[in-house]
Amino acid sequence: MAWARTNRDIKERQLRQLYEQFIDTWKMDKEHGSWVKVEPYQRGWTRVFTLRDDIKNRDDVADIRQVLHMVNTKVFCRNEDFLHYDWKQKKDVPIEQHPRKLMEEQYNALTEKQQSYFSKTTVIETRTFPFHKKEMVVRYEVKNPFWYVFLIEPNMIEYHWHPDPEWESHCAEITHKIDRENLWPKINKMLGASTHYHRGWKPDAWMRNKSGEVMTYEGYEPEEVV
Repeated sequence: MAWARTNRDIKERQLRQLYEQFIDTWKMDKEHGSWVKVEPYQRGWTRVFTLRDDIKNRDDVADIRQVLHMVNTKVFCRNEDFLHYDWKQKKDVPIEQHPRKLMEEQYNALTEKQQSYFSKTTVIETRTFPFHKKEMVVRYEVKNPFWYVFLIEPNMIEYHWHPDPEWESHCAEITHKIDRENLWPKINKMLGASTHYHRGWKPDAWMRNKSGEVMTYEGYEPEEVV
Protein backbone atom coordinates (compact mmCIF):
# COMPACT_ATOMS: atom_id res chain seq x y z
CA MET A 1 0.00 0.00 0.00
CA ALA A 2 2.81 2.39 0.88
CA TRP A 3 4.52 1.60 -2.43
CA ALA A 4 1.30 2.33 -4.37
CA ARG A 5 0.89 5.63 -2.53
CA THR A 6 4.50 6.61 -3.26
CA ASN A 7 4.13 5.72 -6.94
CA ARG A 8 0.93 7.77 -7.16
CA ASP A 9 2.62 10.78 -5.53
CA ILE A 10 5.53 10.53 -7.99
CA LYS A 11 3.16 10.52 -10.97
CA GLU A 12 1.20 13.43 -9.53
CA ARG A 13 4.41 15.40 -9.01
CA GLN A 14 5.51 14.71 -12.59
CA LEU A 15 2.12 15.87 -13.85
CA ARG A 16 2.39 19.10 -11.85
CA GLN A 17 5.87 19.70 -13.27
CA LEU A 18 4.53 19.18 -16.80
CA TYR A 19 1.68 21.62 -16.21
CA GLU A 20 4.10 24.22 -14.80
CA GLN A 21 6.20 23.87 -17.95
CA PHE A 22 3.06 24.37 -20.05
CA ILE A 23 2.30 27.61 -18.17
CA ASP A 24 5.85 28.82 -18.82
CA THR A 25 5.38 28.32 -22.58
CA TRP A 26 3.04 31.33 -22.75
CA LYS A 27 4.44 33.27 -19.78
CA MET A 28 7.93 33.37 -21.30
CA ASP A 29 6.92 33.44 -24.96
CA LYS A 30 8.09 37.04 -25.55
CA GLU A 31 11.48 36.26 -24.03
CA HIS A 32 12.37 33.84 -26.82
CA GLY A 33 12.58 35.68 -30.12
CA SER A 34 13.23 39.13 -31.56
CA TRP A 35 11.48 41.99 -33.35
CA VAL A 36 12.68 42.66 -36.92
CA LYS A 37 12.05 46.03 -38.55
CA VAL A 38 10.23 45.89 -41.91
CA GLU A 39 9.00 48.38 -44.47
CA PRO A 40 5.93 50.05 -42.86
CA TYR A 41 2.58 49.00 -44.29
CA GLN A 42 -1.05 49.45 -43.25
CA ARG A 43 -3.17 46.59 -42.00
CA GLY A 44 -6.65 47.69 -40.96
CA TRP A 45 -7.55 50.45 -38.55
CA THR A 46 -7.35 51.08 -34.81
CA ARG A 47 -9.81 53.00 -32.65
CA VAL A 48 -9.04 54.55 -29.27
CA PHE A 49 -10.54 57.20 -27.01
CA THR A 50 -9.37 60.81 -27.00
CA LEU A 51 -10.49 63.97 -25.22
CA ARG A 52 -13.25 66.11 -26.67
CA ASP A 53 -12.06 69.53 -27.84
CA ASP A 54 -14.07 71.44 -25.23
CA ILE A 55 -12.71 69.24 -22.40
CA LYS A 56 -9.15 70.21 -23.33
CA ASN A 57 -9.83 73.73 -22.05
CA ARG A 58 -10.75 72.66 -18.51
CA ASP A 59 -8.50 73.57 -15.57
CA ASP A 60 -8.27 69.92 -14.48
CA VAL A 61 -7.38 68.60 -17.94
CA ALA A 62 -4.13 67.08 -16.63
CA ASP A 63 -6.03 64.80 -14.22
CA ILE A 64 -8.57 63.93 -16.91
CA ARG A 65 -5.77 62.92 -19.27
CA GLN A 66 -4.26 60.71 -16.58
CA VAL A 67 -7.64 59.03 -16.08
CA LEU A 68 -7.99 58.55 -19.84
CA HIS A 69 -4.58 56.88 -19.93
CA MET A 70 -5.78 54.27 -17.42
CA VAL A 71 -9.23 53.58 -18.91
CA ASN A 72 -8.38 53.85 -22.61
CA THR A 73 -8.98 50.81 -24.80
CA LYS A 74 -7.97 49.95 -28.36
CA VAL A 75 -10.03 48.07 -30.95
CA PHE A 76 -8.77 46.76 -34.29
CA CYS A 77 -10.89 46.42 -37.43
CA ARG A 78 -10.07 45.67 -41.04
CA ASN A 79 -12.56 48.32 -42.19
CA GLU A 80 -12.68 51.98 -41.22
CA ASP A 81 -16.42 51.84 -40.45
CA PHE A 82 -15.82 49.44 -37.50
CA LEU A 83 -18.76 47.20 -38.30
CA HIS A 84 -18.98 43.45 -37.91
CA TYR A 85 -21.53 40.96 -39.19
CA ASP A 86 -24.01 39.74 -36.56
CA TRP A 87 -25.24 36.28 -37.55
CA LYS A 88 -28.27 36.50 -35.25
CA GLN A 89 -29.48 39.81 -36.68
CA LYS A 90 -28.25 38.95 -40.18
CA LYS A 91 -26.72 42.39 -40.69
CA ASP A 92 -23.69 44.55 -39.95
CA VAL A 93 -23.71 46.14 -36.50
CA PRO A 94 -21.27 48.60 -34.86
CA ILE A 95 -18.42 47.19 -32.81
CA GLU A 96 -18.92 48.14 -29.18
CA GLN A 97 -16.12 49.83 -27.25
CA HIS A 98 -16.22 51.18 -23.70
CA PRO A 99 -13.70 52.71 -21.29
CA ARG A 100 -11.96 50.15 -19.08
CA LYS A 101 -13.24 49.62 -15.54
CA LEU A 102 -10.57 49.85 -12.86
CA MET A 103 -9.85 47.24 -10.22
CA GLU A 104 -9.73 48.28 -6.59
CA GLU A 105 -5.91 48.31 -6.50
CA GLN A 106 -5.76 50.64 -9.51
CA TYR A 107 -8.41 52.92 -8.05
CA ASN A 108 -6.58 53.23 -4.72
CA ALA A 109 -3.40 54.28 -6.55
CA LEU A 110 -5.14 57.42 -7.91
CA THR A 111 -5.17 60.82 -6.26
CA GLU A 112 -8.28 62.01 -4.45
CA LYS A 113 -9.07 64.37 -7.33
CA GLN A 114 -8.79 61.57 -9.89
CA GLN A 115 -10.90 59.23 -7.76
CA SER A 116 -13.73 61.77 -7.88
CA TYR A 117 -14.13 61.01 -11.60
CA PHE A 118 -15.15 57.40 -10.87
CA SER A 119 -18.17 55.69 -9.39
CA LYS A 120 -18.22 52.32 -7.65
CA THR A 121 -20.11 49.51 -9.32
CA THR A 122 -20.55 45.74 -9.05
CA VAL A 123 -20.26 43.52 -12.11
CA ILE A 124 -20.36 39.78 -12.80
CA GLU A 125 -17.21 38.55 -14.50
CA THR A 126 -16.62 35.16 -16.09
CA ARG A 127 -13.30 33.48 -15.41
CA THR A 128 -12.06 30.60 -17.54
CA PHE A 129 -8.85 29.73 -15.69
CA PRO A 130 -8.25 27.41 -13.99
CA PHE A 131 -11.93 26.52 -14.49
CA HIS A 132 -15.11 28.19 -15.70
CA LYS A 133 -16.58 30.35 -12.97
CA LYS A 134 -18.77 33.44 -12.61
CA GLU A 135 -18.24 35.76 -9.66
CA MET A 136 -19.36 39.20 -8.54
CA VAL A 137 -16.54 41.74 -8.25
CA VAL A 138 -16.19 45.45 -7.42
CA ARG A 139 -15.06 47.77 -10.20
CA TYR A 140 -14.82 51.54 -10.71
CA GLU A 141 -16.14 53.12 -13.90
CA VAL A 142 -15.83 56.64 -15.28
CA LYS A 143 -18.76 58.89 -14.33
CA ASN A 144 -18.58 60.97 -17.52
CA PRO A 145 -17.62 58.74 -20.46
CA PHE A 146 -18.96 61.44 -22.80
CA TRP A 147 -15.75 63.37 -22.12
CA TYR A 148 -14.09 61.00 -24.58
CA VAL A 149 -14.66 60.53 -28.30
CA PHE A 150 -13.36 57.99 -30.78
CA LEU A 151 -10.12 58.52 -32.66
CA ILE A 152 -9.64 56.27 -35.72
CA GLU A 153 -6.15 55.87 -37.16
CA PRO A 154 -4.47 53.56 -39.70
CA ASN A 155 -2.89 50.51 -38.10
CA MET A 156 0.70 50.64 -39.33
CA ILE A 157 2.94 47.57 -39.12
CA GLU A 158 6.64 48.36 -38.71
CA TYR A 159 8.01 45.26 -36.96
CA HIS A 160 7.58 41.51 -37.33
CA TRP A 161 8.10 39.06 -34.47
CA HIS A 162 10.48 36.20 -35.22
CA PRO A 163 10.17 33.47 -32.56
CA ASP A 164 13.07 31.25 -31.54
CA PRO A 165 12.69 27.92 -33.45
CA GLU A 166 14.11 25.91 -30.53
CA TRP A 167 11.64 27.47 -28.10
CA GLU A 168 8.76 26.88 -30.51
CA SER A 169 9.76 23.21 -30.76
CA HIS A 170 9.96 22.98 -26.96
CA CYS A 171 6.47 24.46 -26.56
CA ALA A 172 5.00 22.17 -29.21
CA GLU A 173 6.57 19.11 -27.56
CA ILE A 174 4.96 19.90 -24.19
CA THR A 175 1.54 20.62 -25.73
CA HIS A 176 1.61 17.46 -27.86
CA LYS A 177 2.59 15.35 -24.84
CA ILE A 178 -0.42 16.59 -22.86
CA ASP A 179 -2.79 16.09 -25.80
CA ARG A 180 -1.33 12.76 -26.89
CA GLU A 181 -1.64 11.19 -23.43
CA ASN A 182 -4.98 12.91 -22.75
CA LEU A 183 -3.72 14.49 -19.52
CA TRP A 184 -6.10 17.46 -19.40
CA PRO A 185 -8.79 15.61 -17.38
CA LYS A 186 -6.21 14.79 -14.70
CA ILE A 187 -4.83 18.34 -14.76
CA ASN A 188 -8.30 19.85 -14.46
CA LYS A 189 -9.02 17.62 -11.50
CA MET A 190 -5.90 18.89 -9.75
CA LEU A 191 -6.93 22.47 -10.55
CA GLY A 192 -10.23 21.94 -8.77
CA ALA A 193 -12.27 21.90 -11.97
CA SER A 194 -14.16 18.73 -11.08
CA THR A 195 -16.92 20.98 -9.68
CA HIS A 196 -18.34 24.04 -11.43
CA TYR A 197 -17.84 26.25 -8.38
CA HIS A 198 -14.89 25.39 -6.17
CA ARG A 199 -15.08 27.63 -3.10
CA GLY A 200 -11.91 26.33 -1.49
CA TRP A 201 -9.66 27.11 -4.45
CA LYS A 202 -6.52 29.15 -3.72
CA PRO A 203 -3.89 30.60 -6.13
CA ASP A 204 -1.58 27.62 -5.58
CA ALA A 205 -4.25 25.04 -4.74
CA TRP A 206 -3.29 22.93 -7.75
CA MET A 207 0.17 22.54 -6.19
CA ARG A 208 -1.26 20.66 -3.19
CA ASN A 209 -1.89 16.96 -2.77
CA LYS A 210 -5.13 15.40 -1.52
CA SER A 211 -4.00 15.85 2.10
CA GLY A 212 -3.57 19.59 1.61
CA GLU A 213 0.23 19.43 1.72
CA VAL A 214 2.18 21.59 -0.73
CA MET A 215 3.80 19.54 -3.48
CA THR A 216 7.20 21.08 -4.18
CA TYR A 217 9.92 20.31 -6.68
CA GLU A 218 13.17 21.87 -7.73
CA GLY A 219 12.68 25.42 -9.04
CA TYR A 220 9.28 25.98 -7.43
CA GLU A 221 8.78 27.95 -4.23
CA PRO A 222 5.16 27.84 -3.03
CA GLU A 223 3.58 31.12 -1.95
CA GLU A 224 2.07 31.48 1.47
CA VAL A 225 -1.70 31.06 1.36
CA VAL A 226 -3.66 33.09 3.88
